[in-house]
Amino acid sequence: MKLSTLRFMLATTCAVAAFNTAAAEPGEPGVVTAPVERAFVPLGFDNNDNVEVIVHGHFPNTCYKVGPSSAAVDYATMTVTVEATAYDYAAGPCAQMLVPFTESVSIGTVKEGTYRVVVKDRPTAATTDLVVSNATSESADDFLYAPVEVADLQTLPDGGHAVRVEGRYPYTFVGCMVMKEVQLLRTPGNVIVVKPIAELLTGGAACDAQGNKKTFAIDAPLRETLEAGEYLLHVRALSGRSVNRVVPLDAR
Repeated sequence: MKLSTLRFMLATTCAVAAFNTAAAEPGEPGVVTAPVERAFVPLGFDNNDNVEVIVHGHFPNTCYKVGPSSAAVDYATMTVTVEATAYDYAAGPCAQMLVPFTESVSIGTVKEGTYRVVVKDRPTAATTDLVVSNATSESADDFLYAPVEVADLQTLPDGGHAVRVEGRYPYTFVGCMVMKEVQLLRTPGNVIVVKPIAELLTGGAACDAQGNKKTFAIDAPLRETLEAGEYLLHVRALSGRSVNRVVPLDAR
């Protein structure tokens, strides 16, 4: 990122934060509009899912911390408005640096359709449309997902990339859980949807090999080349709460 771009980002962020600062009692942090730069909108949600939009940006110093977030759906205009705030601890010492933040905003269940996504008070934030499909079953998920805790993007020796998922299999009274496959889908807006599909076994060699070692780390290669930019890894997980991580890729 060029120095001129950084200066512009800092100036803009500070101006917006100052304009939208809410009054605070002495000793309490102020509440400001978070400097959201883009809203990542994963594909693959049904009308019985807890729909999420993931906002990402940079604080201009260490005195800003992630605050409450919310979303509202206007079915008349088919618009989802996301609001993200930050706590401003300006009274304390502030180290001047860019601090990245990523926040998952839960929208809840949304009717089938295509919605425009906007970020409140951040008209320049990049977004894509939210597409919600009709559910094909009454189950919350189409698959049994593994309990992924961490996700990362690995660069392979040949210049390609792979998604690494890590976690710990749950204790089962009979048999064990194993990873069946990891499905990857790159969608518009630089989102990589990761589906770590697991299965339950009643026993056998796979369970014997697993033993008491429940941790797993699995790499799934991407079939396409990724350009430089920021990518969201949106990983479905057993708990129902997705794992989200924004990974920057520099030009090679």
